[in-house]
Amino acid sequence: MATALGVGSLRGRARPICRVLSEHGCKVATSSYYAARERLPSARALRDAERDERIQRIHADNY
Repeated sequence: MATALGVGSLRGRARPICRVLSEHGCKVATSSYYAARERLPSARALRDAERDERIQRIHADNY
């Protein structure tokens, strides 16, 4: 999933990113970042992706 989201290049850079986010009031632990990155997409995310494809197809068919 990390590659699909384009974050594979962030390997080893999570700590500074999390530190900067924390400095701006968005507290994110490095372990939480890696856990979220490795997690499979939720059922809602899968449904949303399917709907997005359908909407794009319908739009393309009509324009």
